[in-house]
Amino acid sequence: MRLTEIDKESLTDEEIEKIVYSDITDTGESTTYGIVFGNSMLIKERVNQAVDAYQQKRITKVIFTGGINGISNEEKDRIPEAQKMKDLAIKQGIKACDIITEEESNNTFENIDNTMNLLKKKRYLPLLSSLVNSI
Repeated sequence: MRLTEIDKESLTDEEIEKIVYSDITDTGESTTYGIVFGNSMLIKERVNQAVDAYQQKRITKVIFTGGINGISNEEKDRIPEAQKMKDLAIKQGIKACDIITEEESNNTFENIDNTMNLLKKKRYLPLLSSLVNSI
């Protein structure tokens, strides 16, 4: 499906699933951190995936990232996407102490940059760097 063929007013769940998950291969490996990027339209799906990975002990910490001014925030909600995801994840069984939020970013580039800066500031980066280097 091409982006020009998408009619967002009549987009089905099946089409969304195809767009979001096509060509993704799960290696089944475990790691410390799972990073979940914000998207107001896909919060439930992304949190559900994080909860599943956490409950299967494939990740031990979850980083939710996303602010309030992203393009998917069509309702102009004032609650950061990261906070919404955190609240939902806690309701589904992830311990609050295992969640890190980054609430300032408004696009994918900012998600990555702000998350890395947060990890450096909180001194989580040495652990993250060793994980990245082992891949």
